[in-house]
Amino acid sequence: MRVCQVTTVHGRYDTRIFLKECRSLSRAGYDVTLVVADGRGNESKDGVHIVDIGNKPREKISRMLFSLRVMRRALQKIDAEVFHFHDPELLPVASAFAKAGRKVIYDSHEDLPRQLLAKDWAPRWLLRLIAPLMEDYENGVARRISAVIAATEGIRDRFSAIGANSSLVRNYPIAEEFAAHDAAGPVSG
Repeated sequence: MRVCQVTTVHGRYDTRIFLKECRSLSRAGYDVTLVVADGRGNESKDGVHIVDIGNKPREKISRMLFSLRVMRRALQKIDAEVFHFHDPELLPVASAFAKAGRKVIYDSHEDLPRQLLAKDWAPRWLLRLIAPLMEDYENGVARRISAVIAATEGIRDRFSAIGANSSLVRNYPIAEEFAAHDAAGPVSG
């Protein structure tokens, strides 16, 4: 089975996405592609094909628009059976792929509507208007896609309550991370 992991926010070697999800899937025999936006080029590492769509703009609105347009074009060239999205700004692409009959997973790492209220990139009154709109949109997409992976019980319960197929996958360390730490020896102070 071919699986495509998708992010424009996280780095190509992100612990949750690359180390825990992509590598684990590859080791289990899946053909895994990770699509990122960091300008470092394409590569293969640990059985994962990394496709770089180029540097994203620094400005938030430009980044979101760039990500949608460029990511959608890049993903249309990838012949995967499952597309696994990790960023809320890519929900329009996830929704379009679901409408086209593709299997789509949304990995909700945080409770986006509540997290928006703590941001400082817009006035507080505007964030209070945006947060419920974003929650409605996110919920609508979650109902149409194949599954939502939630990082916490609260996120899982929120999506389950609206009828989305939601599962909890905690972000625990991998056992080999401890072995690598132990092999490095004690930290001197």
